[in-house]
Amino acid sequence: MGSQFKQTRELIRYKISLNVLLGELDSRVAEVWVEAFESLNDEQMLQLMNMLETLDPAQACKVTIKFLMDNYYPFRELILFQTDEAFKRKMGLQDYKNPDSYLN
Repeated sequence: MGSQFKQTRELIRYKISLNVLLGELDSRVAEVWVEAFESLNDEQMLQLMNMLETLDPAQACKVTIKFLMDNYYPFRELILFQTDEAFKRKMGLQDYKNPDSYLN
């Protein structure tokens, strides 16, 4: 029996691959993004989708990044140690410590 979110994961993988092909994302970074989404079980995917349902795109991006950081350690390490301070500031991550702080 397959995941009910298989198509969603495939679409995410496709969009991330497009960003790599367009030169907007390094392939190693893209791999971590894909792994982070694939590591989420169906319940977590549903939780994330419900959280994003009413948010504007900028806020949804911030919530998604925090959610992935809280649920996939390599992604957290990527964001905390391999992204610049301007990006962390833009995403509201300069003081990131608290899992489940998606809307802060």
